[in-house]
Amino acid sequence: MSCWIWAKSIGVAIGFGNCRAIDLQFLGLSGISCRQRVNYRKYCHVPETAMSDRIQQIEKNLKLLYAQLGAAEEGAIKAQSTVSKLKYEQEIEDDLKPKTRKFEQELFTLLQQESQGLTFVEADAQATIDVIAQEVTQLQRQPNLDGEMLALLQRIEAKINESGVTADAKLKGTLSIFPPFIGLSYEGQLDTENFCRRYLPTFTRLIKGAKK
Repeated sequence: MSCWIWAKSIGVAIGFGNCRAIDLQFLGLSGISCRQRVNYRKYCHVPETAMSDRIQQIEKNLKLLYAQLGAAEEGAIKAQSTVSKLKYEQEIEDDLKPKTRKFEQELFTLLQQESQGLTFVEADAQATIDVIAQEVTQLQRQPNLDGEMLALLQRIEAKINESGVTADAKLKGTLSIFPPFIGLSYEGQLDTENFCRRYLPTFTRLIKGAKK
């Protein structure tokens, strides 16, 4: 299938021909224009080089956003007045966090798509799975989890504990669950920001390592 997609979140129109498929469901594309009628659950094709370039750009964007979040959080703590503190908190909640969430969701989606044609080193994949398992356990202990978030955590847990499955397959299956998980975690104000800051570089390094 050959088509054009207008990606408002990226700010460009991209023409796609024979290339890797990517699911539009979690790409964060707010508008779609295509020669053929395409809904967000179907697939268009993204060139592999374009995907890698986009991943690098998102990583740069997130690095800047994490720095801005840290500065705003520090500013809120050190604020000398309630008005100043509220301005920092409003910037965090209304601007910085939504932007960060969008890029984290898109990055996990792209990483999951790119991982499908690769094979991870079992030891590296298992080490990552072990870290994810610890994080999921900690998140499940947080109070006031709603049913949808609990169900996602249980899906992740079931995937990483699946018997008779390689660590490579477990990790690929887990990556596909992260985009909706990130969206719900921000809505529920769960502490997943540090997880993304710490481990997104790990996932990207695994992808790069598997390409060699």
